Amino acid sequence: MKLFPAIYDKAADLIEEKGYVKGKYKSVDGCFCALGAIAEAMGAKWEEDSQEGAYVPTGSYEYLTYAEHAGNLLPEGIWGTCVPDFNDDPDVTKEDVTSFLRKVADELRNEYGTEYKVA
Repeated sequence: MKLFPAIYDKAADLIEEKGYVKGKYKSVDGCFCALGAIAEAMGAKWEEDSQEGAYVPTGSYEYLTYAEHAGNLLPEGIWGTCVPDFNDDPDVTKEDVTSFLRKVADELRNEYGTEYKVA
């Protein structure tokens, strides 16, 4: 699988444009968490979750490969390598999440000198 930095950039754009949410992939009003935004950036289909006011991505789960790669670049903290834990931390802001997603995109571009990495 190729990892495209533009997916992380698009995920950050989606959060900035549509809004940010904690504890849900996607809220009914269209806000995204980091993982939900990555899934949306990859063209995920959505279905209603049993959790009221939320949607979950269906179909391909390739977005989890992107989350795993991003998790390895999380700043040191209580989250380990878990992007959802980082996203849902009460002290983490929308700006923290979008900045982190853009940093992952930049790191990937710099590390591989290209627009993708084969995973």
